[in-house]
Amino acid sequence: MDSPSPKVSIIVPNYNHDRFLAKRLQSILDQTFQDFEIIYLDDASVDQSDAVVEPFLPRITQVVKNTTNSGSPFQQWNKGAKLARGQYLWIAESDDYADKHFLERLVDLLDRHPNVGLAYCQSWGVDEGDRILQSWKLNTDELDEERWQHDFVNNGKDECRRFLLFKNTLPNASAILIRRCVYEQVGYAEESLKLCGDWLTWIKILMQSDVAFTATPLNYFRTHEASVRAGSLKYLVFAEESYRVLAHVLQQYSSVLNLPAETLSQVYEVLLDRWYEGAIAHRQDSPNPTHTRIYKLANRVDPMLRRRLLRKALADPRSAEIERLQEKVLNQRTRIEHLRSRLHETQQELEGVRSRMAAMETSKFWKLRKLWFGLKKTLKLTTQTEEE
Repeated sequence: MDSPSPKVSIIVPNYNHDRFLAKRLQSILDQTFQDFEIIYLDDASVDQSDAVVEPFLPRITQVVKNTTNSGSPFQQWNKGAKLARGQYLWIAESDDYADKHFLERLVDLLDRHPNVGLAYCQSWGVDEGDRILQSWKLNTDELDEERWQHDFVNNGKDECRRFLLFKNTLPNASAILIRRCVYEQVGYAEESLKLCGDWLTWIKILMQSDVAFTATPLNYFRTHEASVRAGSLKYLVFAEESYRVLAHVLQQYSSVLNLPAETLSQVYEVLLDRWYEGAIAHRQDSPNPTHTRIYKLANRVDPMLRRRLLRKALADPRSAEIERLQEKVLNQRTRIEHLRSRLHETQQELEGVRSRMAAMETSKFWKLRKLWFGLKKTLKLTTQTEEE
């Protein structure tokens, strides 16, 4: 006889997080709400994750191990979700951890609000040593400094229109409890994006349901060198995928959201700033083909992109410095080309000298001259003897 389905299915995707895995699993087992199953998915880790997870195996419902790395956390989310039996899903990333009241608080929110597709809490940012760095409220302060100080329940479409179009206001899946039927209804997580698949997934869910939030920080969101969003050049992927998220929204939900022209213009400016500022900050190591691809995509999404770019460049006080650096680079390139030309001329002259020497060596005069010097050496003749 099958056991009754749990209320919550906890999906723990892991890849090489042996340093953090025990704390993650223990924070799950310590929850005050205990009606859950644990689905552990290892994405072909090559560290000591197997040894770390072994003591926890009696409490883990299912273990799935990949033989090769999938390259996508969102594929792992979906694999876990398809194995889940619970009414709610918690994607508990293996490098994060939770307060013991996390499930108790968020399960209550979803139970009391049947139209809510996802509920989430505020997060603390922590480093590799579990030191608290900051509240993730800072992530949303630029949109509204007051709103995320208080609990709220909001219409999903309004949440997308006012906030999620501009940025991912739910940056960490570990802080979220999802209604499984809605997750399935929208076609699971978006696997085509590397960094923004979660952002687009939240939008899809909230276009079908509402959102609930508690301002109590019950999640500990870890940032470290190996985390998905770490890395100086990933801003390019993020900038490109931000435009892809907007392109999807405009294609699928434009008529439903009925976005005012002013709102769209603000979104365009935010996305352009994200790309432009990143490009300036990393201009020394930015691949030009990637920028070309982003430009083509952005130009299809934003009909005024060229004008915005020109206006931004003209207003940017760094433009003069950039022009000076570009002129310096051009002058250096010109000098290099001049030196290459001189080198080529010198090589040609040297070849000419070599050709003349080769011709001389085959002439009768040169042969006689060599014979004479050979004779002098044999007879040990000196200049003084010749003079006498």
